[in-house]
Amino acid sequence: MTSLATRTSIDTVLEQVRQANWSYALFREPNSKVITLMASPQLQHAEPRIVGARTGFAIRPFDEEPGFVLSATFLAEWRDGELIHTQGEIASVSEQTKLPDPAPEKTSNSTYADRVHRACRGLHEGIADKVVMSDTVRLPVPSEDPLTVWKRLEAAYPAAFVSMVSTPEFGLWLGATPELLVGWEASRYVRTMALAGTQAMPKSGDPDDSTWSQKEIEEHAFVVRHIIERFKQIRLREYEETGPRAVAAGPVVHLRTDFVIDAHATERTTLPDDLRARLHPTSAVCGSPTEAALQMIRQIEPHDRQLYAGYWGPLALRNESHLYVNLRCLRWYDDAIDLFVGGGITRSSDPEREAIEIQLKAETLRAVIDGHR
Repeated sequence: MTSLATRTSIDTVLEQVRQANWSYALFREPNSKVITLMASPQLQHAEPRIVGARTGFAIRPFDEEPGFVLSATFLAEWRDGELIHTQGEIASVSEQTKLPDPAPEKTSNSTYADRVHRACRGLHEGIADKVVMSDTVRLPVPSEDPLTVWKRLEAAYPAAFVSMVSTPEFGLWLGATPELLVGWEASRYVRTMALAGTQAMPKSGDPDDSTWSQKEIEEHAFVVRHIIERFKQIRLREYEETGPRAVAAGPVVHLRTDFVIDAHATERTTLPDDLRARLHPTSAVCGSPTEAALQMIRQIEPHDRQLYAGYWGPLALRNESHLYVNLRCLRWYDDAIDLFVGGGITRSSDPEREAIEIQLKAETLRAVIDGHR
């Protein structure tokens, strides 16, 4: 493929990428009108460094090092349905046949409430202060194709990073996350955020009308402290903190605190990568202290999180890099899809209420998938 007309659709180009059996990442950044597709014949097993990166897409599983980078061998961008930029070419169709990708069998009969009960016992014993327990919800494959479902997510979550990523290593994933792990802008400003505390959008439609419980405020404070502690570990004192404030993420509301650092003022040339390495996994997806919470997750959760609660995002795209925590996502198999959802557990958590909240999160995502929103 040597040239594309401005009216060439995402569907057409994505089908050519699939026919070539290339790995790809299709995404739209928060509050942007530009949709980007990056594709490459292979995925590089390497740490996804920000400083000095070439244009590509970083992928870091939750509990696997060092990560992966999808180089932008081919890149295309659309705005309002019109193709506005392409770079590179898609090679001729590969002779390789796509391998079957059936959903794995469930290996545990424990309920989410059971696992929260177990986590709470560990917290009361002093093993950790907070732990994030995740769950998977299995659903039948939608009647529509993945791109149609991705377009629904993109419309439902304008303020989120909405992505569809396919690789032989991890299969097909769709996600819509509002949480930035690290942003690197104009080769100068580093951004991150604390995002924790979730509830349904108030009936008024105004996030500021939300009333936050002590548990939700406490959960958010854990994440803020986690970030500031990581700053202290690298002796970073020069930063701007704003929040917390209530922000909309589709049909739900989160508490969010933003941090901005002027890297020029710190004279730290590796600051974006220093923070990337230290902030993951965040307290919002793992817990606190990190190592203790991580061990609890490994012992209690019956499933492999895979890409859920890891991070991914574009590198060196228009002189900016943005890595997002992979929340509110799903793994698309040949015969089923698994929704991944999670919730922060503290000593004051009620297991039955946490189970209800996790179902609410799953139903919110399911409604978008089914086209009910």
